[in-house]
Amino acid sequence: MGVTKRVLKRMFQDPRMSLLIDWMTKDDTDWMFGEVLSGVVDGSNRVFTSTKTPLNASNVALFVAYAFALKPTDYTVEGKTWTLNENIVAPDGGERLIAFYKYSKAEA
Repeated sequence: MGVTKRVLKRMFQDPRMSLLIDWMTKDDTDWMFGEVLSGVVDGSNRVFTSTKTPLNASNVALFVAYAFALKPTDYTVEGKTWTLNENIVAPDGGERLIAFYKYSKAEA
């Protein structure tokens, strides 16, 4: 699950960080920070799902097993579906896919 604006402000007590967080969330959008994508982690599955739809598939970040994945070389995003390309090893065992992206607050 992502981190909410309220949680971010509590994490960063510095008033300057609070102003930055307000600026980042001033419109009808919000940020998903560190969402663990859902999907089968079995060493062969390459398709995973986020809870929200990224507003702009070009402005997302993904970590696979704690390594930064490069877009579009390593993965693609279409709607809520994140697909790993063949040049990246599919996660196995306890490995996770962690996503960062901006989404619309209007999305249920």
